[in-house]
Amino acid sequence: MSAPAPSSASTIAATALDTGQRVQFAETGDLWWTVRAVSHDHHFVILTTPIPEEDNNNDFPDETENSVYYTIIDNERRVRGPDNVWGNGYDTDEQITRSLQDLLDEETEVSRRPSNWENIRIVAVLPLVPPMPVDPEEGCMPETHITSNDNGRP
Repeated sequence: MSAPAPSSASTIAATALDTGQRVQFAETGDLWWTVRAVSHDHHFVILTTPIPEEDNNNDFPDETENSVYYTIIDNERRVRGPDNVWGNGYDTDEQITRSLQDLLDEETEVSRRPSNWENIRIVAVLPLVPPMPVDPEEGCMPETHITSNDNGRP
């Protein structure tokens, strides 16, 4: 099975992203971001990408160590960037759910500091891959030949 071909930036808008899709932005080079949450009205989209090992310079790792970079798309303002508070985590599904709710409740927002946000410039999107069916006789998913690595890139 071959990997799905990315779509071009002209064929998908940030307002059309769905949870699980992989996105590449113009400003972040070859990093692929995973859509982790989308608000019901597509106002906000939260994406994460694993921090490459060579960039992780946390000298004091503990259970709160961040293992991902995150970005939030604000489709009304047409920008993406970090939130405007310090301390929200984006590593776990629970943290992302809480952060999305904070955005919807207007307790946080995408930072308004011009040095922190970027215009939304999506250069590629990998389509969702449907889940593999479970083989009822074997009780497991059929063998696949897709390879991936641990750095969050396809």
